[in-house]
Amino acid sequence: MTETLTSLSADHSPADYVGHLTQVALRFTKRQDRLIQSIESTQYSNNLNCKNVELNLQYLSILSKGLGCSFYERSWMSCLESLNGLVGRDALSLEDFPLFVRIAALDSLFSALDPAPDSSWLLEGHPKEKSLERAKIIASEAIALTETDIERKYGVSCIGVVEPIVKLLSKGLGQAIGLADNREDIIGSKLFGNEILSGKHTLDLVSESNSIVVTGMTLSNGTFAEITQVAKECNTKVLLFSQTGANFGRNLLDIGVDLAICEPYPFYNEFVGPCHVRKYVKL
Repeated sequence: MTETLTSLSADHSPADYVGHLTQVALRFTKRQDRLIQSIESTQYSNNLNCKNVELNLQYLSILSKGLGCSFYERSWMSCLESLNGLVGRDALSLEDFPLFVRIAALDSLFSALDPAPDSSWLLEGHPKEKSLERAKIIASEAIALTETDIERKYGVSCIGVVEPIVKLLSKGLGQAIGLADNREDIIGSKLFGNEILSGKHTLDLVSESNSIVVTGMTLSNGTFAEITQVAKECNTKVLLFSQTGANFGRNLLDIGVDLAICEPYPFYNEFVGPCHVRKYVKL
């Protein structure tokens, strides 16, 4: 099953990642398994030390045969009331709903397909302990992915700021780090000596970096295709760290992603118990 799922991704472009995922899910799932059983919206807060601001994030979880998730921006909350009628509907028949809803639904279907990862880690303990362990995994993989013999402005750029990852990259890379984020309350701040730029500068960072760390939020806000297309044109390596869409990380290899680090729900920062981190590598 894993080899078949992987092979289907080779002939698709980043611009059509939703269509590709839909085709795979349609081929490997039955309609009765695609019916949505429940929908839940959750918010949680975290503190970002660079400006002593509280980071408020929202995510949507959808249960079909499996459980899927997508983060979404606060400005999208107005459409949540329209989701109440989705229970009992086919998870692949949501073309008239926002992208983040479709991503959560697709993620729920791929969670039941369960492709074997190339590597995996079990993180246990307090959320802060798991946060550090997860950051170590991502930072070490990002550094290994970086082509140090190519002279560019940035060794690694992070598209979406995750503070523990930036901290470890700053210590271990030995090169400048590019940072871009859409959260207005942190733009212009410096994190471990690196300025946080507006998301408007994302494509510049992609072209000026040896590698980039991209969060799964790009899948749900529609920027994934353009980012990975520019990365391909500029020979910039792409590491996707994904909670959003974590269950279909393997299927994004060969259509723009070189390495995917995926953390399916429940996440490290939500529960004291164990969570799993999975690694998928482009062959």
